[in-house]
Amino acid sequence: LQSNDGKIIGKYCKQRWCVVCNRIRTAKLINGYVPQIQKWNDPQFVTLTAGVTVEGEHLVNRITTMNETFRKILRSNRRSHDKIIGVRKLEVTYSRRKYHAHYHVIVNSKASADKLLREWLKRCPGASERAQDIREANENSTIELFKYFTKLFKKHDDGRIEAYPPKAMDLIFTALKNKRT
Repeated sequence: LQSNDGKIIGKYCKQRWCVVCNRIRTAKLINGYVPQIQKWNDPQFVTLTAGVTVEGEHLVNRITTMNETFRKILRSNRRSHDKIIGVRKLEVTYSRRKYHAHYHVIVNSKASADKLLREWLKRCPGASERAQDIREANENSTIELFKYFTKLFKKHDDGRIEAYPPKAMDLIFTALKNKRT
């Protein structure tokens, strides 16, 4: 913090692992995208997974494969009369020494959601149909979409809050370095 002419000015680090900067980033994303999403007649919240959880050494490949698959779906959809219009967020969770990369997507209609899911399953042979999810989007869906790309803490059933292991977090942040979430 710096004091200048009676004003206190601060700078934010803007790092992905900073809780304060993540909250600011989340607020900006929500304020930027929610007005557009609210214009859609039938927004749907879609969760896409590419298969079972992976060991740490396979996380980068899983994320790369998922990004390529998603880009292929969008590329094949460009000339379609019923385009998939939406916003996506990559999230990686950690549990029991395994990593689970998945997408949360809000699309403009049920037809788009169904089409996206069909194309995803066609291109991801390891993905199970029951591991995917489509539901009507609401205000909580938007918050879920933008709040984080990985959890920094785990909340236990008894109310205790515990930070994830540093090695696991480092692996996630390293895997996502220079990647759009």
